Amino acid sequence: KNSPLRGAKKPLKDVRAGGGKCETAKDCNGGYGASKGTQGWCEGKKCHCAADFTGPNCLVPTYQNDFPDWDVEPWAVFVPLSLPLSLVIAVALCAVAMLVAVFYGVYKRNRNRNNSSGGDRGSYVEIGQQQANNSSSWL
Repeated sequence: KNSPLRGAKKPLKDVRAGGGKCETAKDCNGGYGASKGTQGWCEGKKCHCAADFTGPNCLVPTYQNDFPDWDVEPWAVFVPLSLPLSLVIAVALCAVAMLVAVFYGVYKRNRNRNNSSGGDRGSYVEIGQQQANNSSSWL
């Protein structure tokens, strides 16, 4: 397909404000209550647009950018996180309780191991020899 902008010197066409053919003000989306309509009026068989409208027949509101450019203030779009103090305290207490439970479980397991082995666990070599002796007794 041939692009309508192929060979154009500018990337976009100019925005037309009026100039469309008309017979009455209604053709320019005007003539509703005011002598020169709210969006546009017809004069000399051509549409003329009010300041807030554009296009050949005044059908499009004039664009206004309500949002800042993305690169002007990059941190302005981030809203700081605000949490209720009661939620922060509840989460902190749950985290502390979980840590206490984990450390208590590890402590209890290590204490039970030390008590069941007579307090002296011995070296890795001694433990390995004991396991070898126990397994040979099965033979």
